[in-house]
Amino acid sequence: MADLSAPNALDDLLSRYGKCRAALQAFPPSSRASIRIAVMTELEPVLEELWRAVQDQEAA
Repeated sequence: MADLSAPNALDDLLSRYGKCRAALQAFPPSSRASIRIAVMTELEPVLEELWRAVQDQEAA
C-alpha cells in the first residue's frame, strides 16, 4: 500500500501525474488513444492502491 505519511508524498504524486499528462499531450492526437489505454492499464492498479491509502488515512 502507498505510504502517504512521508512529507510531501501527495505533492510528489501530483507532480508526477502532471509530468505524465504533459508528456502524453506531446503525442499527436491520432496516437493518444492507444497510448492512454496502455498507460491506464499500468496505472489503474496504482491509482486503486493510492485511493485505498487515502481512504485508510482519512479513516484513521
